[in-house]
This record gives sequence, structure tokens and C-alpha cells, in this order.
Amino acid sequence: MKFIKRGIIFFILAGIITAGIFFNKTNPEKSNIPPKILKALKEVFPDCNSFSQKKENFRYFKAYKDKKLSGYAFLTTDLAPEIKGYGGPIEILVGIDLKAKIKGLKILKHRETPEYFKNPFAFLSQFKGKTPEDEIIVGKDINAITGATISSIAVSKAVKKSLLKFAEEVLKMKKKEKISQKSQSQVQKIPFKEAMFYEKLPKNRVKCKLCPWECTLKPGERGICGVRINQDGKLITLSYSRPCTVHLDPIEKKPFYHFLPGTSAFSIATAGCNLGCKFCQNWQISQARVEDLKSYYIPPEGIIKLAKKAKAQTIAFTYSEPVVFYEYMLDIAKLAKKEGIKTVVVSAGFINLKPLRHLCKYVDAIKIDLKAFNEKYYEDVVEGKLAPVLNAIKTIKEEGVHLEIVYLVVPTLNDNPEEIRKMARWLKQNVGDEIPLHFSRFYPQYKMKDYPPTPISTVEKLRKIAIEEGLKYVYVGNVPPGHLGESTYCPNCGKLLIKRTGYQILENNIIKGRCKFCGTKIYGVFK
Repeated sequence: MKFIKRGIIFFILAGIITAGIFFNKTNPEKSNIPPKILKALKEVFPDCNSFSQKKENFRYFKAYKDKKLSGYAFLTTDLAPEIKGYGGPIEILVGIDLKAKIKGLKILKHRETPEYFKNPFAFLSQFKGKTPEDEIIVGKDINAITGATISSIAVSKAVKKSLLKFAEEVLKMKKKEKISQKSQSQVQKIPFKEAMFYEKLPKNRVKCKLCPWECTLKPGERGICGVRINQDGKLITLSYSRPCTVHLDPIEKKPFYHFLPGTSAFSIATAGCNLGCKFCQNWQISQARVEDLKSYYIPPEGIIKLAKKAKAQTIAFTYSEPVVFYEYMLDIAKLAKKEGIKTVVVSAGFINLKPLRHLCKYVDAIKIDLKAFNEKYYEDVVEGKLAPVLNAIKTIKEEGVHLEIVYLVVPTLNDNPEEIRKMARWLKQNVGDEIPLHFSRFYPQYKMKDYPPTPISTVEKLRKIAIEEGLKYVYVGNVPPGHLGESTYCPNCGKLLIKRTGYQILENNIIKGRCKFCGTKIYGVFK
């Protein structure tokens, strides 16, 4: 009987403890948010029912509606402590939505004249709807509190600076670039073309719809990519017909292993990129501005002539990021199709689906650089987002365009075996088991020169995992020429189909798209 009673007591205590743990986990309000701040959060986010506190480089708060993230909040004194009013710092809680648009402000503490902020609703409501791109200037965009110009300016400056900092550091939104007078004069000399996929907004602003950043630009501003500029309410592209690199490469260099192996690709690139990979091997052009590089003026028909002269079977859009010279690429691809020349795209896949689907009508193959299989790596190392890239991969497959994927393996950052296993499963489920996957070794480049090269054993191990998960064509790259992971094997009989050493083809046993030995159809374009 005693044992039964003790068991019942233990069960009750365990239940209470478990319930307590569960309660804390499912009620973010039960964090260490000071009551004064919690009250302000509830006023700024009246439709939210729970909040949590997070601290990285600075403290900020998350607002949830039915456990779904609805917005963020932060204190200006945490992000812009140097900005002071007449009497000292003004502590303001700023609430924003998921796109960094201000939902509301709440002044928590100040040393200004008490009457100034006694009824601040009319003043603070002017900030609602402002974004990091908007100007917040007292006397121009914001009406000052009567008799309190210095205090009003301090509030506007603190809100603006802290909003920008939060957007850049937490939401990973990049700051728009204003064109300098020197660049403006150089830009005037560059032939330009009106961009596709953008929306005109009031006050001569434009919103680019080409990639997931969807930059909203005022006249004179350029997008994150560096090549799309708002010129008097019209979005123009500076990269049209302005390649900075023109070269003839083996198709294997891209790498494409299942698309016309052993042929050459007439390869071009322009300046610019919509990402900021810290390991970029072509950063001299991807992170440059068109006006800062020596480039050629070659219109689309000129590229076709040069490709024919070089006897290239394909034209490759490569080296930097073809998405940012979309219009140039598209017009070349249209002409190439008429001339019987195939076109291939080497891209990070950070593009909106509407322009991607349109492009897929005219190009023959796309290789996507899948940088990692987690969002944090994309945010911290790539300065982008993973989800749009995964959507692009699925879309390319749906559109019937030849697809290959490269995964650059950076030691300790994106080489987790379980993550690779998840990625292999995702690929198999979403695009099938035949899409070629290349694990490429990292070499110290650009902003990551302090990282070691990837061990050969690492890419070998990851290749093995992908094969275990059922992927049929898995390769390794940046390895000593002749490595077995460079060659193609029949997924059915296991015999060697294409023997490679570096970029050279030593043996090809694929006949009319099938294994010479057992007749199995091999994924790819071979003639």
C-alpha cells in the first residue's frame, strides 16, 4: 500500500513538473521580459498573444499570434544608444512586421520636458508603415512636436538607425545603394535597357520583381545586385550587352556532366550578383559595379556570331550570377534557339518563379549551386535565403529543363552528414533520383581565406551518403584528376560509362542516351 501511495505521489509530481516545462515552452511570454516592455509589446501588437526575448549582438523580441511568428520589436537604446534628445537617451520600443515595416512605437523612458511626450499618439503614428528604405526626416517626412524639435529629431534618428541595423543584422536585408555623382556620370555612358519584371510605384519609385529581394528603389537608387537602377521612375539594367568576361570552356568546367559531354561552351558574364557569398571565387566581377570594370559592348546577335566562330555547341551564362543580367541572357537564348545553339545557365537559383518559368522556355540546361541545406548558412555565409532556391530547383524540374546541382562543401559549416542525408532525401522526393549531384571541394577564397581546403575524404563520404539515399549520379569535384568520383557509371549494371580525368573525356560508352552494355536509359542530353 505504501508503495502504491508513493507511486501515486511520484506520478503527480512528475505530471506537475512536465506540465510546468510544457507551459514554459508553449508560452513565450513566460520568458524574462520586463513587465514594462511586455505591456508595451501588447499595445504595439494587440492581435498577438505571446512574446519571446532573444539576445544575439543585441536584445530584441518576437511577437506570436497563435504560436506563429507575426513580428519583431527592439529598443532604440539597444541599437542606437549614441542618439540622444535634449535631456539624454530616449528609450523607444519599435514594433515591425516580418518585412520590417513599422507597426507602432512606444516611448518607455526619457528625460525630455514631460509635456512633450504626454500625448505622443499623433507624433508617433506618423512612423507607422515606414520601412528601412523610407526617409524619416523631421520637417520633411515627419511633423515635429510643437516646441520640441530637438526631441522629435532624436526620436526620428533613433528609429531610423535602429530600424536599418535590425533589418540588416537580423532580417539580413541589404541596404540600398545611392549612386555617387562619379558613378552617375559613368552610368550615363553605358547603353541601357528597360528591365523586365518590375512594378511602378507612387513618387517615381519602382519595385523589382526579378529576385526574392524585391528591392523597392527611389530615383537614383540601385538594387542589391548593383546593376538595376531606378532612372526617373523606370527600372533599367546596366548589364545589357556589357559582358566583362568572354571565354571558351569545356562544358565539364561548369560543371555539366550529363549535358553534351566533351563539348565546348562559349561562356560569358557581366558584373553583379544578388548574393554575397563569402567564399566567392569570382568576387572580382560578382561584387563589382558595371562602371568599375572593363567590359565589352556585345549585343545578343554579336554573341551568336562569336559562338559560331568559336564552333561552340553551347553558350553558357556563368562566372557571376546570370539572374542579374536576365534580359541579356534571355535575348541571347532566344536567338540561339533559332540558330540551333543550345544555352546553359550556371546560377545560385535565387530568382522569383515567374521570371524563372519564362526563362525555362528558351534555355536548355540549368545548373544550380545549392550552397547548403539550412537557412542559417544562407543567412550568415551566402547573404541569401534557402527556400527560394529549393522552389527554383523544383520549378526547373517541372518545366522539363535539364538540371544538375552542385554543392560546395565548406569544412565545419555545411558538411554535416545528417544534413546531407536530409538534402539527398529531399532531392529524391522532389526532383527524382536521376538529377546529377556534384560535391565540390572548397578552396580558401575572398573573405574565407582563414578556412582550410575541404579534405578529399569529406566529399567522398558525402558522395557515399547521397548514393546510399538512392541518388544515381553523384560526383566529386576539385579533386585530383582521375578520381573515380569524376566518372559516370550505369545505375543498373554498374559499368563505367564516361571516364573523366579533370575536364577531359577519355571514354564514352553512352550510345543514343543508353548504356552500351545493358541498354539502360541514362539521364541527360548526349547529342
